[in-house]
Amino acid sequence: MKFNFYKTSACLPNISQNMPSPLGKGARQTLRRRITITVLLLLITCLQISAKTFYQQITLSQKRSPIIKVFEEIKKQTGYRFWYEDKLIAQSKPVDIAVQNATLEQVLDLLFKDQPFSYEIIGKVIAIKEKPAKAGNIDLPPPPDQDKRISGIVRDSLGTPLPGVSYSIKGTKTGGATDASGRFSITVPGNNTILVFSSIGFETREISAGSGDFLNITLSAASTGLSDVVVTALGVKRDRASLGYAISTIKGEELTKAGATMNPFLALYGKASGVGVNAGAAGPQGGIRINIRGAASMNPDQNTRPLFVVDGVIISDRKTSIGGTVGAGFDYGAGINDINSVDIESIEILKGAKATVLYGSDAANGVVLITTKSGRNTRGFGMTGAYQYTIEQPANYLKLQNTYGLGQTIYDTAYATVNGRQTRVVPNFRYNFGPKFDGADMMMYDSSIVKNNAYPNNYRDLFQTGYSSNANVAISGSNEKGSLRASYTNYRYQDIISTNSWQKRNTFSFNGSIKASDLATFEVVSNIYNITSQNRRGMNS
Repeated sequence: MKFNFYKTSACLPNISQNMPSPLGKGARQTLRRRITITVLLLLITCLQISAKTFYQQITLSQKRSPIIKVFEEIKKQTGYRFWYEDKLIAQSKPVDIAVQNATLEQVLDLLFKDQPFSYEIIGKVIAIKEKPAKAGNIDLPPPPDQDKRISGIVRDSLGTPLPGVSYSIKGTKTGGATDASGRFSITVPGNNTILVFSSIGFETREISAGSGDFLNITLSAASTGLSDVVVTALGVKRDRASLGYAISTIKGEELTKAGATMNPFLALYGKASGVGVNAGAAGPQGGIRINIRGAASMNPDQNTRPLFVVDGVIISDRKTSIGGTVGAGFDYGAGINDINSVDIESIEILKGAKATVLYGSDAANGVVLITTKSGRNTRGFGMTGAYQYTIEQPANYLKLQNTYGLGQTIYDTAYATVNGRQTRVVPNFRYNFGPKFDGADMMMYDSSIVKNNAYPNNYRDLFQTGYSSNANVAISGSNEKGSLRASYTNYRYQDIISTNSWQKRNTFSFNGSIKASDLATFEVVSNIYNITSQNRRGMNS
């Protein structure tokens, strides 16, 4: 900063000439020199005060704050006040600012950088004003589109690269397919070009080439149109509208939404209209009875169960039991109960007597078609794994009285011969309750002496915390020549009734297909089960 000292001192002779002083020439020069120094000191002091005020250091840290709040903080640190109109400040954007030891001008430049208004410092006031309008731009015709190279990668919703995805310029045959890593590259004639990406099992997607030079494309699994096609007999697929009978479809995801169950049909509760599911007293290890549209018979021994078909193969759902004394009275389930719910892709329930056209008289009570998973929906190679652990506890207990013991019922009677006939003699007394539990000594059947006390919670010892665990791992893949899926599932169940009642199940599943030609496809489906159990519940447990 420069100061014009000569100009300032040039004014001093006029001041001294108007002052009546009898001083001599030397004294007048001394006085003139002192006045000059005084004026210079005052001028320098004023400039320092002004510089100190304008260049004082400011520290701020605000995130998504209203601009008014930042104004208040600046005023607190500098003393500068802001002048503005409310309608102008209403257009402001939230402020993100972080400065340390910055000048006022630096802070204001950052503060108003992205705001629709600017500022002007007038003394100790900062006036907020509208930004001046930019000079009008002359609309020029857009430059002609130039060819550009677009590349990118295509993934599914889980982020896995998708090989073999077809891509093309919309309306043309120019395009190709993604490589094994899901990558692609194509030259397009300008930013207005639309690229189309499509693959079997995924929704078709259109992307503008103007989105960038490198595109990250995500394809979603197809969810529309498939529900109108259902599997009927022998794997034949037909449109739902062309069927002459009612049908319900339950996807595999719905069966395992609340977790994998030991018996997949336990998950059918409330999933399909007109379908009743009844679990027996043997619990989840026993058989499940399914009834479609209330099929019934006057003969209780008449079979009213639907027909079960798994991947085109009829499976029996008759419960297994063992005759004789040792194994009698136990429900060992049925072959259909061993199907692993994790391996089910869909369940089709054919209702009505017209379903007999497909499977004959055995389908008079309806048909349950089960389709297991294959690798057709996996492009390339994929692996999945899942683990689930659940616990089982009694929801509530019966409320029992614990004041009196057992009484005597009407069945505690004797028989005698009266007038030559065997007649039941009903006693003339009966107790609803026995003696009161008073803690007195009493003799047991083995001559031991115990206290006559109530045991209100001893029946709860019959129960424990049951649990089940399900671990599954599967590999799958497909290409133009075929598909395959192999999975292994380990299921363990501990009954809630007894520590010695449990079941272990190992399931191996394989589904493979090879396309020999356009007219012939060979398919192999195999499910192997290994089940070990101990102390199953009885049928009347």
